[in-house]
Amino acid sequence: MDEDEEDYKFPFQDCDFIVSSLNLAASPPETVRTVVEMLTKDKPKNYKYLDLGCGDGRYVFEAVKSGFYAVGIEMDPTSFKLCVDYQVQNDLIDKCCFYQTDFFLFDLKEFNMISCYLYEKTLNMMSSRLKERMGDGNCSVATILYKPASWTPVVSDDIYKIFVFDETA
Repeated sequence: MDEDEEDYKFPFQDCDFIVSSLNLAASPPETVRTVVEMLTKDKPKNYKYLDLGCGDGRYVFEAVKSGFYAVGIEMDPTSFKLCVDYQVQNDLIDKCCFYQTDFFLFDLKEFNMISCYLYEKTLNMMSSRLKERMGDGNCSVATILYKPASWTPVVSDDIYKIFVFDETA
C-alpha cells in the first residue's frame, strides 16, 4: 500500500460492515438495511436471499442478521476473499455462502429474494433472467438506483432509490 492509500479513508469504514478496497459503488448501512427490510418483509424464514454482484457482502450479512440464509455472487477475487474471510471470522459458514462466478451463468431458481446493485446496462442485460425467475410468483427482486426498462415496482423508496418487483413487473 502506498502512502496515498494509507491516508485514504474508505467510505463507511466505521460501519458494522467490511469495506472493499476496490473503487466500487458501496451502499451505506441505511440503504442496505432498507433494501433487506423491503425485500424480506413478511417472507417466511425458509426463503433464500441472493445478492448478485455482492461486493463486500454487506447485503448478504444483513439478510443473515434478519434470519435468512443468504448467498452472494461476486466475480472480483479481492471482494470475494473479503466476503469469505468475514464469513469465516464471524462463524457464519452455516448461515451464508459465497460463489466467485459470473452471475449471468448462476442458477437463480432456488432463491425467493434477489437484490442487485448493478450498473444500468448490466441490470438490463440481466432483466430477462430475473423476470423469468419472478414468473412463478415466488420471488421478489430489489434493485438499487436503476430499474429495468419497462418494469413497474410494487414498492419503492424515493430516498434511497430502491425498487422492489414481483411477477407483476
